[in-house]
Amino acid sequence: ARHYLLKPVREDDLAEIIAEVAGQQRQGQTLVLRNKEAIYQIPLDTIEYLEYTGRRTLVHTTGGDISASVTLAQAEKQLSGEVFVRCHQGYILNLDKVHELRRTEAVTTSGAVVPVSRGCAKTVQSVFLRLMQGDW
Repeated sequence: ARHYLLKPVREDDLAEIIAEVAGQQRQGQTLVLRNKEAIYQIPLDTIEYLEYTGRRTLVHTTGGDISASVTLAQAEKQLSGEVFVRCHQGYILNLDKVHELRRTEAVTTSGAVVPVSRGCAKTVQSVFLRLMQGDW
């Protein structure tokens, strides 16, 4: 038990507690990747986006980039479905790290521009809006 609410329960209080608990659950999760040099355990809350290029997945984090010899689909299986969304054939975006969402691209909090394909645009927009409105 982390919190308790007195009746009558206010919707704002309940939403705040749910958001806090959901954030704590994501905070402890990691993405495990391996390359020739090392095995990396990357906290999900530090990942901005993943990019597949040249048969390698490049994980862009707040602390730098990590390259691994896995497909984007293999990495995607480890990611939580709430905030990580496929926004392009070669990109997976962490919507918690999106500062601005445009029609064909997303701008992360670090200023990186990630393409959003036309086929994925509606899904990305709807998930982003639900996330920002606290409907998770």
